Amino acid sequence: MSTFGLNPLTWATTSLASALLCHFTAIMNDVILVWFLAPVAGKKDTKTLISHCFQEGEGITVTDRFMCIFRKFKLYGPVGVTTALLARIMILLITSQPIIISELGRTATIGFVHLGVSSNLRYQTVNGIEVILSKALPPALARVGTVCIRTGNNFLGARIFLFLAGLL
Repeated sequence: MSTFGLNPLTWATTSLASALLCHFTAIMNDVILVWFLAPVAGKKDTKTLISHCFQEGEGITVTDRFMCIFRKFKLYGPVGVTTALLARIMILLITSQPIIISELGRTATIGFVHLGVSSNLRYQTVNGIEVILSKALPPALARVGTVCIRTGNNFLGARIFLFLAGLL
């Protein structure tokens, strides 16, 4: 049975470490983002902030929508830097490779751009599409559409991450 080169037992240590880095970073990002996106019981704001730029509601201005994107950018960017650096340093320590500051800078840049820009804009778009689906389709079909869109978003995010990693 052919594994098409996908048998991790035959990979070099650095290839295995890179794969672990990608998976570890993705898991940390998902956990942290879900934590920040989860509603908080009993939380009361004097002014309710919109959760995504396509959210409907009275009195929501274009400025509110841009500020939503900017607020998410300020949250997701540092989270991306932190998780990427943490994962990279852990992998370097596990594989006994030297820690090189310039490589950590590239890793931080990838994390920042990937979460702060790419994930932020992709999730804003996904939420906008979900608003349209919820209006245009019956609830069961809208839910199927949501699952398909979010799954596609995960695959797109992974491809963008690999593209960014290849640039730097």
